Amino acid sequence: LQITVRATEDLDVGLINARSLSPVDHSVLSELREKCSLILTAEESISYLPGAIRQYVYPVKIDSISLPTEAIRHASIAEQRRIYGLTDTEIRKRIETEEI
Repeated sequence: LQITVRATEDLDVGLINARSLSPVDHSVLSELREKCSLILTAEESISYLPGAIRQYVYPVKIDSISLPTEAIRHASIAEQRRIYGLTDTEIRKRIETEEI
């Protein structure tokens, strides 16, 4: 979460801790559906969140940054974050270049 907070500084975006969505908080998802044109999830695991929320936020576009489903390279946590786009710089770049 701290990486994403740094990535979104000074951007006009909302940030929600996914832990607040389990169990599914329909009011939060309704608010996202009304206010957003894009939801970007960032997970340091295999991504489950887009599939879990898609039905509640449709037709809002969902994009995801997460670890791949195949075996990942052995490296330090910092290096793995860099490889898979989970650094504050890479998340910010993804947000800024997304077609909204």
